[in-house]
Amino acid sequence: HVVVTPEEKADAMASITAALAKSGTGTLEFALANVPIAVFYKVNPISAYLLRRMIQVQFVNLINLIENQPIIPEW
Repeated sequence: HVVVTPEEKADAMASITAALAKSGTGTLEFALANVPIAVFYKVNPISAYLLRRMIQVQFVNLINLIENQPIIPEW
C-alpha cells in the first residue's frame, strides 16, 4: 500500500505497533507518533570499514544524536 497524503501517513502510523526504519527523518516521525522503532543499516563492508575511521559521532540515528545516548537501537 502506498501512502500519499499526510492524513494517510498519520492513519498508517496510528495503526502500526512497531517499525523497522532507516536513519533519517522517518525515525523522528515514528518517535513523534509513539511507535517503537529499531534502526537498521546495510552498507558495503569496505564502505563500513572506511566510514568507521572517518566518522566522529557515536550514533547515526537522529534521535540518538540529539540525545547523545542510545535511545533507539541501531544495528
